[in-house]
Amino acid sequence: MIEPDWEKELKKLLVADDPLALDLIYENLANDLYNYLAGIMCSVHDAEEILQELFIKIAEKKRMLSEAENIKAYLLRMAANLANDRLRSYKRKADKRESYEIFIESAEKDSSATDDEIEELNKALNEISVEQRETVTMKFFMGRTFQEMADLLGISINTAASRYRRALEELKKILEDKI
Repeated sequence: MIEPDWEKELKKLLVADDPLALDLIYENLANDLYNYLAGIMCSVHDAEEILQELFIKIAEKKRMLSEAENIKAYLLRMAANLANDRLRSYKRKADKRESYEIFIESAEKDSSATDDEIEELNKALNEISVEQRETVTMKFFMGRTFQEMADLLGISINTAASRYRRALEELKKILEDKI
């Protein structure tokens, strides 16, 4: 994989312990990291908090990040780990998570879905596993290919496709049971 120019510059800044490295990361990855976290957490509030926590960790471990082969994949994995830690800390996940509505609305601006249908989809998304929600988020809301998912999550392309397929099957079953 060819490294983008900004990643080459970033590695130089990280090795030099230059604070501008954080600006460069934020400029190039914050939006993707935020959307990824919001998709996993089903909460814009949690996504914002975890993103802040992630940038604190990045600031503390700049040199370690400079050694990463794929910085974006490394940061997505860090974000996923923080999100999973947060999810494990919740005794009742449903009480702590907001809906996917913001993503559904942004992805389907011209949607003819009713508020009730959107609410049912939100509930269904909250019922599938984090790994499955991760792939749905990356595929549907971030437009990633299975190969990109595999690279970013550190899994095989078949696993990425399988998780996505199972997520869709589970969502379909959950929604059919409610109708």
